[in-house]
Amino acid sequence: MLLDDTIPPLASYTTRALVDMFAIRRDTAVIRRAALCVFRELGPGLSECIYQNALHAELGANGICSKEVVSAVQYKGRSVGFHRYDLVYNATILEIKTTKLRVTRAPAAFRAQAAKYARHKRGEHSSVVLVVFTPAAVIVLVVPH
Repeated sequence: MLLDDTIPPLASYTTRALVDMFAIRRDTAVIRRAALCVFRELGPGLSECIYQNALHAELGANGICSKEVVSAVQYKGRSVGFHRYDLVYNATILEIKTTKLRVTRAPAAFRAQAAKYARHKRGEHSSVVLVVFTPAAVIVLVVPH
């Protein structure tokens, strides 16, 4: 079996990095199950607010989940405003979107917005997960930093 050269061997990671990596995977699995549960129960075509409230209720039973979390936006070390995240589960930001289009992957505009959150919140939160409710399915995507 050949290892991908782009992925460093496990020995090169610090213990903290490994713990963070496994926590992200665990939290993402919980988020994915919760999103599927909400989609199966409510079905397609509802507003983001309804899905957000349902996900908040579902995830609240599985860990620490906060709704409408406000965070300062920094520019050259100065606070220039505030941003409101849809949900924060443990240390993972959830960006919730809906679309009426039948898509099999998250639209580029949604991915770009979630990537912006990932770039700005590196130290504060472990990851950003984009959850898109479509007419046919729910898409859950971990956004890389």
